[in-house]
Formats: sequence, C-alpha cells, structure tokens
Amino acid sequence: MNYLNLFPLRLSTTQDFELYNRCPYLWLKLRCEYWTKYSYNIHLEFGKEFASALQTTRVAYYKDLLPAREAINLGLNQILDTFAVTFQEDNGNGLKTPAKMQEVFERYFVEFPLDYDIVPFILANGELSVEQSFDIELPFEHPELGIPLIISAKPDIIGYDNRDIIHLKDEKTASQSGLTDVIKTTNKYRVQNQGIQYVTLINRNNLLGEGRKITQMGYRRIPITKTKLSDRSGAIPKNSVVVEEYSFTMDAWYQEEWWQTTLLLVEEMLIAYKKHTAGVPRAFNRRYGNCEKMFQPCELTMNCSSGSAQDLERNGYVQMYRDKDTGEERPMREKRIKLGLPV
Repeated sequence: MNYLNLFPLRLSTTQDFELYNRCPYLWLKLRCEYWTKYSYNIHLEFGKEFASALQTTRVAYYKDLLPAREAINLGLNQILDTFAVTFQEDNGNGLKTPAKMQEVFERYFVEFPLDYDIVPFILANGELSVEQSFDIELPFEHPELGIPLIISAKPDIIGYDNRDIIHLKDEKTASQSGLTDVIKTTNKYRVQNQGIQYVTLINRNNLLGEGRKITQMGYRRIPITKTKLSDRSGAIPKNSVVVEEYSFTMDAWYQEEWWQTTLLLVEEMLIAYKKHTAGVPRAFNRRYGNCEKMFQPCELTMNCSSGSAQDLERNGYVQMYRDKDTGEERPMREKRIKLGLPV
C-alpha cells in the first residue's frame, strides 16, 4: 500500500542524521511518512522540562538581572507548574519524579553557580544565547517544494568564560554515570553529531556576530541513577557530584570535515527519497545489523522481522504531524494540502 510522503523541510542531527545512519528505512517511516504512536516517555519529558527550567533561570538572571536565588526559584516553580502536572509514573527505576528534578536542579547551581558559570550574551535578535534556535540554509532544494532545505540547531547555552573563550554547553540527563571511563565518555561526546553540528553551523554562518567563534564544546551530564542519587525518596548525598562535565576543543579541521560529510549524507537522503517516490523498491534499506549490534528497541517494533506486523495502521500507528503553531497532532494529509501539494 502506498502512503503519503513528505521529505522534512528542516533537518536536525538527532531526528534525521543519526536516525538515518542507524536505519534509512526507520528514518523513512518516522520522518517522511510521519508514522506515530503515542506513548509517554519519562526520559524525554524529564530532559525537556529540565532544560526548560534551566532556560527560565538563566534568562531571569543574565537578561532580567534578578538575584541568583530568585532566578533559581523561578525554575523550581516552573517544574511544579509544568512537569508536576504532566508527569506520569514511569515503569523504570522510579527516580525521574518532579521532586527529584527539583532536588537535582538545586544541586546543579551549587556545582555551577550562576555567578561563576560561562556568561551568555545578547544576540543580534535581542535574545539571550540560551536555548536559541538557529536555522541555516543548505545548498539543496526540497524535492517537492523547490525551496532551500533548512538545518536547525538549538544549543542549550553559548557563553564566555573568564578568559573570553567562547564555549557551547549541552546538558543531558542520563540513566547512568560516565565517570567509570572518562576518556571513553569524552571521546563518545566528541564524535557525536549534535555538538559538532551546532559549533560548525554557528561558526560557518557567523551567527554570533562580531567575529565571535565557538572553540570549546562541553557536555554536562546529569545521571539519574540509584547509585548517584541514593534511592527514590532519599536525598542526594552532600559529597555526591550530580553534574559531570566533559569538555574538548572543536578544531576548524574537524568542523570542515563534518560539514563536507553532512553534505554528502543529505545528498544521499535526497537521492533515496526521489527513488522511493518514483516507485523504486527498497530505496531506503533496512539495517538489520544495527538492530542486533546496538540493542536499541525500534520504534516500529516487529515491522521489519514479521510479515504480520507490516501493516502499521493495524498495529495502532497513524500518519500525523505536530502543528508548530498550535502544538496539535494533525493528519499528514492536511500538511500536504497546507503546503499546496497533491494528496
């Protein structure tokens, strides 16, 4: 059966490049055919709400010039107003609760006080360099609309240190500590697409203005584990480091390599999409080896290994997209009509 397709108008590291490298077929189903099946994900929700609370506190302190304690309290109150309302009990270790998020949030600013952290600056659009979205045109046109493809970047924070060196920091809540092998964890982050994408796109397009260039990349990892955070009800031990930081230099050579490799990848994605829409079978191949080696549960469950699971609709999936203006889930058909494309 033929389903509606639409090549993404905006590409991102996690949703597109990493997913495509993992499995082109899975990328087709999730990003071009928009198959979705609602399920509450405590890990995604926890990370999203934690990042939003950090943004609220930083804007209040660095832009609105509130005292540190007042700014932190705003973040804590936001956790109660949002995450505590939407929170659903997870089926995992039960640690990712609103109360635990507030506790970790407090400890974050003990380890990285606002007074001594990197200092964000005001961008040309008047906004603080915290959780700001950057859209950059790629030298490729959308296969149906004929408009330039866009690649998006939304770093957590960009700022100066006390030596006027510009850093980009990305915060991640994690299920386990990376300190068991610091070198391995650092190297893993160094080659991850997200960090190098952010640095390369912002530097190549001079998005910070005034000759500013990011040279340092850092990940702040917040492991939410029983060994790190005691038990579900227990307090975090005072001598426990809640935030692990991994930092490294992003060389100009590495940035250029990533850029050229990404252009080749986007070209490959476009060629495969055009073949697929022309009816070429298996234009997007399944990568069964990744399923076995990476031990990552696939969003399509048994779709690739069981003929009885090939019918996504029968298994509860629908072709829906999220309207960015309303936040509502809408039928994929409406998106194509809205863009003036045939259905």
